[in-house]
Amino acid sequence: LADVDLWHEARLGGPRELVSFRSWEVETRIVHFDRPRTDKRGVLRAFMEPGPHRVGIGLQSFPQGYHAVEEGGQPIESIGGETIRLKFAMTKRR
Repeated sequence: LADVDLWHEARLGGPRELVSFRSWEVETRIVHFDRPRTDKRGVLRAFMEPGPHRVGIGLQSFPQGYHAVEEGGQPIESIGGETIRLKFAMTKRR
């Protein structure tokens, strides 16, 4: 599904926050803020700080009438420089 957001708990058991990135252009001082969403194939790539996290989908952005199957997310251990592949599912509400 397209346009689904990614959330994480930076501290396990802490508040859920949208995964987001800030960057800026030094010369112009323009700040860019990005909240990644899945593309039309349902794929999303995001960078996480090293350490333990709980990640999930659909905190604020998801197709109308759908909900995440794993509403509690999945625990991960992020290691710098390594790629972790996760798979999430959404289903239509009845």
